[in-house]
Amino acid sequence: MKPIFLAFFMMLALTSFNFTKDTRKHMFRQEEMEVRNERGLNDRAAAKLSQLVAKYRSGGRERVRVYLTYKNRRVEVIEIMDVLILQAKKGALIIVECEGGADEKEEECFNAIKALFENKFGDKE
Repeated sequence: MKPIFLAFFMMLALTSFNFTKDTRKHMFRQEEMEVRNERGLNDRAAAKLSQLVAKYRSGGRERVRVYLTYKNRRVEVIEIMDVLILQAKKGALIIVECEGGADEKEEECFNAIKALFENKFGDKE
């Protein structure tokens, strides 16, 4: 009886694992960006950034993760508070990282974030 149970458990163990290889590439973009708007990364700018990132965070395995690093603090952009924690003022240099997702999705997210920084988060000042 023991060999039958052993064979059964071996078959069960082998069928429970997925041996398919994940052929997607792990994408990663990183660049230092300057905060150009007068108020820095205030609540309005943080809201715009977190809303933009939220569009790319959905999709399960295809989701894009965005990280900001300023003064040795690294946060993942999920909510407004994640951005506000940095307390970045005008002129601050922030390292923006995008990773994961499909190639075009990550590239699109990174370019949208870059445009947001370059356009001073929509400030008219």
